[in-house]
Amino acid sequence: MLWGKILRSKVPHGRIIEIDTSEAEKYPGVHVVVTAKDVPGHNGYGIALDDQPVFVTDKVRFVGDAIAGVVAETREIAEAAANKIKVKYEELPGVFDPKEGLKADAPKIHSGGNILQDTHITNGDVEKAFQEADVIVENEYHTTMQMPAYLEVEGGVGVYADGHLTLWCASQYPTQDQRQLAAVMNIPEDKIRIVGNPVGGSFGGKDDLIIQAQLAVMALKAGKPVKIVHSREESCHVGWKRHPMYIYMKTAAKKDGTLLANKVKIVSDTGAYAGLGGPVVNLAVEHACNAYRMPNIDIHGICVYTNNSVCSAMRGFGAPQVTFAMENQMDIIAEKLGMDPLTIRLKNCLRI
Repeated sequence: MLWGKILRSKVPHGRIIEIDTSEAEKYPGVHVVVTAKDVPGHNGYGIALDDQPVFVTDKVRFVGDAIAGVVAETREIAEAAANKIKVKYEELPGVFDPKEGLKADAPKIHSGGNILQDTHITNGDVEKAFQEADVIVENEYHTTMQMPAYLEVEGGVGVYADGHLTLWCASQYPTQDQRQLAAVMNIPEDKIRIVGNPVGGSFGGKDDLIIQAQLAVMALKAGKPVKIVHSREESCHVGWKRHPMYIYMKTAAKKDGTLLANKVKIVSDTGAYAGLGGPVVNLAVEHACNAYRMPNIDIHGICVYTNNSVCSAMRGFGAPQVTFAMENQMDIIAEKLGMDPLTIRLKNCLRI
C-alpha cells in the first residue's frame, strides 16, 4: 500500500507558468509524480457539468485546485515530496463576491463568463399587486457559506489492475462516480467498481467527486494500491459546501394578511466550479415563496462563478437560504399588520 498526496493551489486565481516536479521525483521513497499529462481520458469532472480539472493545466481558480499528485512509501514522504514541487504563477485579479462577478468588467473565471445558471419565472402581475397592497415589505438577506463538517474527512484507496479500477471510498452516489471516472480513465463503466465505505457523515458533501478522480490516476501510474486521506484543513479547503446567497425580496399583502405578490432576486455563489450550482439555484427559485399561496410572482435566480471555495449539494439544496428570507418576511408582515405570526402562516399556507 502506497500513500498519495495532492499538491493544491495556494492562490485563488492565476495562470500557471511552470510546474517543476523534478525534485519531488528524485525524493527518496517517491514512486511516481502525477500531473495533467498523466490523465488518460477527459481531464474534467462534475456531477452536472464536467468543468473541474482532475489536475489543472494552465489556470487555477481557487485555493485548492489540484496541480499534481505524489505517490510514496509513506504519508510523510508523500507530503514532504509534494512540498518540493515548484509552481510559478501569474496571479490574476479574483472575484470573491457574486455580485461583483456579474459586472461587465469583472475578471472572467471561465471562458464562457461568470454566469453558470440564469432562471427567471413569472406568474400574474406583481406590479399591479403592489399597487393594491396594504403592506409591502422589502429587504435583502445574505446567507453565508457553510461547511458540512462531517466527522470522517474524505479518503479512499484506489487499485488499477488489468484494465479494471476499484475504489474504496465514502460516496453518496457510486453510479455517478462510475460515470465520471469512466470518462477520466477512458475505460467502460463496467470496468469500474466503487466500494462504498461507511460514509461517516456527508449531508450532501460527498455527492460529487472530491478525491476519486485524482486517486484513480495516481493508482494507474503507480501500478499499486494507493491511499489518500485528507487532513481536516484540506477538507475545509476543497470539500463541497452550501452556497452563499444574496436574496432580495419584496412581498405584498392585504390588511387581513392575505399574501398578494413576491418579487425575488437570488444571486448564488457556486465558487470556482459548477458542482450542483445550477440545480441548487433552480430549487431556490422553486422554494422562494416557501409553502404559501402566492398568486403573483417574479422570481429571478442567478448562479455565479467566483474564486471562492466550491459549493454543491448540502442539506436542503437551496431551500434553507430562501426559506430563511421568506420566513423573515412573514414575521415582519405579521408585525406590521398586528397579526399573530402563526395565524398569518396558517391563513396562507398551501393545503393538499
